[in-house]
This record gives sequence, C-alpha cells and structure tokens, in this order.
Amino acid sequence: QRLITPVSKEWHKNQKAIGFLWDDNPRILLLKDILKSPNNWLNRVETKFVEQSLQRRKNNRIRLIGSVVIVITGLTGLTLEANRQKDAAIKQENTAISRQLVVQASALDNQQRSLLQRSMLLALESLNYNPSVDAKQILREGLNLLPRPLWKSAYKSPIRRIVSSPNGKYLATIDRDQIVQIRELSTGRIVSSMEYLQPI
Repeated sequence: QRLITPVSKEWHKNQKAIGFLWDDNPRILLLKDILKSPNNWLNRVETKFVEQSLQRRKNNRIRLIGSVVIVITGLTGLTLEANRQKDAAIKQENTAISRQLVVQASALDNQQRSLLQRSMLLALESLNYNPSVDAKQILREGLNLLPRPLWKSAYKSPIRRIVSSPNGKYLATIDRDQIVQIRELSTGRIVSSMEYLQPI
C-alpha cells in the first residue's frame, strides 16, 4: 500500500497518463488478487489505477500475440515463396538438361545410323528431366529404324551357324546339338527341322 498510493495519486494528478501505469510491473498481479478479494483495501483512485494497469497489460499481450502471428504469417509466406522459386529453378534446370540431351540425341541421329541406339537413349533420358515433343519424335522415328527380332529361338544350346538362302526367303540354323532348322524369314515359321548324328 505504501507504493501504490503515491503512484496512483501521481497517475491521477497527471490526467491518467498511461506512462504511469504498472502494466509491466510484476506487483500488478498481486494487486489483481487484492482487487478480486473480499478484503479489498484499495480506494477508488487505486482501484481505477489497478484496473487501467491490468487493461493496459492485457492490451500489450494482445498486441504481442498479434505481432507474433503477423511475423509467423510473414515467415510462412516467405517460406512458401522461397519453395516456389526453388521449384521453378529446378524445373528450369531440368528443362535445360532435357534440351541439351535432345540436341545431343538429334546430333547423333543425324551423324550416323550406327549411333541410333545411343541417340534414342539420350532422348529417353531427356524425358526423365522434362517431357518434350522433340524427344518423343526422336524416339518414334528411332523405334521404326531399330532392328526387330524375327523370332525367338527355341534352341537349348547356342546356335553355331546361320545361313541364308540365295533368294533371302529362308534361314537355316544349326546349334551345338546338331539340330538344323529352316525358317521362313518373313514369318519366323519353322519349315523344316532335323537332327544330325554326324558333325556338320
């Protein structure tokens, strides 16, 4: 009481200026308990001083919480923007890598047909970075030019020799077990199959 009486009088004398309030003084919490107790010994000016100090303390907390929310919201926005820019940079880098791979694939494709498979692999790799019409076009054209298997061999042992007929319609194969097969090249159908006991 010795402290609050002169302070509250000074506050009242200075037209209730907020600079005199105890909003940041830890004693205000004790005075809050006294204000609510049935043994309240505060006079009218002291009661008003404590109420104003408590209100000011509450307003300061609300402002602090509002400031923290604004800072957190701002930092969240900055983080989201940074992530967006990072994603855009990665996409731009992937596009550049993809274009470079497509250019290399196209250059190989135009140089020699023997480099066709390497050209197609580069075009395929470029699709991993960024799908492009050029890469898909190189793959489409290359797939039409790649050699295709005529048939799947049913031999149990490796083929030793392959001979084509003079007219190019038939293919004869012989494996290590001395099994000879004659196939029609256009269909892969076995026309004849025989096993030899003597080495051929």
